[in-house]
Amino acid sequence: DTKYALATLGVTRAVVLGGEVAVPGSVAADLGVPYDRAGAQDRYGTAVAVAEYGVARGWVTWDTVGLATGVQFPDALGGGAAMGSSGGVLLLTRTDVLPDTTRSGLEGHATVIDTIMVMGGPVAVADAVLADVRTILDAR
Repeated sequence: DTKYALATLGVTRAVVLGGEVAVPGSVAADLGVPYDRAGAQDRYGTAVAVAEYGVARGWVTWDTVGLATGVQFPDALGGGAAMGSSGGVLLLTRTDVLPDTTRSGLEGHATVIDTIMVMGGPVAVADAVLADVRTILDAR
């Protein structure tokens, strides 16, 4: 169905979001068009890779960063739409600890981040994670 939709829409290039575990090369190759991949070992690294990919193409910026749990999808689903409409990026976190890849993404762009929008309450993103984010941004 995806291959048919791409052909029907006249798509000539695709972006596969996710690493080899999420979207195997054989599946990506079956799209029938050349593709780029923005992915990593896990969903947290993939979110950073997708952000980097979008920023490199001028689609979004690091000015506004959304932060959502990577454990449940609803907050990230709504957060992705919100960040897309505002030109920001969406990163994922574990509920109670900031993953190293997310931390690295924030540290690498801390000087240009103006706003952090947390998607969900403290059950989704614990206060300890927010404290880590504040520490990263305060260090800039």
